[in-house]
Amino acid sequence: NLTDRTVQVCTVQFPEGSVHQRIYDVLFESARTAFSALLSAGDKEALKEYAGILETLLRIRQACCSGILVPKERLERAEKVVADLMKSKADNSDPLTAEEGKKLLDNLKGIFEESESAECCICLEEFSPEAAMILRSCSHVYC
Repeated sequence: NLTDRTVQVCTVQFPEGSVHQRIYDVLFESARTAFSALLSAGDKEALKEYAGILETLLRIRQACCSGILVPKERLERAEKVVADLMKSKADNSDPLTAEEGKKLLDNLKGIFEESESAECCICLEEFSPEAAMILRSCSHVYC
């Protein structure tokens, strides 16, 4: 027999204008935009990108605990994505397509593109491209 499930909801309030608030806002806005675009094409399209969605939610949860837990490169990519989104909103008011949402998630992950190291999807430790193992069927990278 399983014990009864206990759900505990903790609301976190960041001090207004704090570094933690800024980190959370950047991660949340980039994720919200990508998810909205993916969902515009239907649930099946969003389910194809479940790994990217879960990784993005992990980063948001890490930011709630401490901004130090969010890798610097990941935060920089999210800041660049949000800045680009703000610029494109000013130029064009059309919502993102599902394909643009997928590209946004890929851009947020940015494995090995701008950095000399990556983060293992299993242990979350950083490692170099030389030590990378890639699963052929799903393209997940691990050390």
